[in-house]
Amino acid sequence: LDNLAQAEEELGDLAAAERHLSDALALQIKVVGADSVSVARARNDLASVQQDRGEFVAAETNYREALALYVRLEPANSMAWAVTANNLATLEEDRGDYTAALPLLRESLRIRAAHGKPASPSVARAQNNLARCELELGELAAARPLIDAALATRRALKLDPAQVFDSEMLDAQWLVRSGRTHEAAVALHALTPPDGRGNYGRRARYAIVEAELAASHRDWKAALAAQRRSLDALRGELGEQHPVYARLAAQAAAYAHAAHDDAAAKSLLQPALPVLRAALVENAPPWRNAQKLAAALKLD
Repeated sequence: LDNLAQAEEELGDLAAAERHLSDALALQIKVVGADSVSVARARNDLASVQQDRGEFVAAETNYREALALYVRLEPANSMAWAVTANNLATLEEDRGDYTAALPLLRESLRIRAAHGKPASPSVARAQNNLARCELELGELAAARPLIDAALATRRALKLDPAQVFDSEMLDAQWLVRSGRTHEAAVALHALTPPDGRGNYGRRARYAIVEAELAASHRDWKAALAAQRRSLDALRGELGEQHPVYARLAAQAAAYAHAAHDDAAAKSLLQPALPVLRAALVENAPPWRNAQKLAAALKLD
């Protein structure tokens, strides 16, 4: 069932993958009992697919139950705990709760660093993820050394080019948000978003940073055009009712409003609002910004 679900994930059939992973979890519980490491792994795998499908409540439940099992059944500083903690942190980021994600990412990095060499693929992944969260919290100084370390490791070890791209994109975004826009433009120009079905998120992220760069120059029309490209990258894979898509649509609406195109802003924001209301935590910056924009546009 696990292998079948993995194949279905690769084919983009997440609904089928979730069904088979749910069946695998039920079978594990029946065979070995609810309190086992194999059940914790099954919950983590199921939660990952649920997160990809935008089922954030179900995903959080399974991640947290997996973590609780690892705490009871695994040694302290378990790598399995670190992996699931990282996954839960990315879910919290998806929900806009960066303050909840931050300690999970820090602990995941600490455990990974204790298990291996400072310059390892696992540590580089944790550094990159923690840097992304710090950046979203506006902690530019904290993010910088983490980006440098992750990028240096990924380049030195000649890891998967997609992973190198992730760190290079984060570097470009850091440059934009630090006001070093010329360097950011040069960095973006040197990058090519990867092809392939599995890289839709990376293509979207490239367009997001293009939009941020245009917005930093108050070129709102260019920012809107770039943000629409990010939506195009996600639409076919996630659908317009996915919370991640809705967040990007709300940001596109903000660019449209800044460009004095309120008709476009309303058409982008209106369908996103109920999705964001259901998926994001109450104090999430993307939700607060969407509410303010809705008020400015006089949307119900």
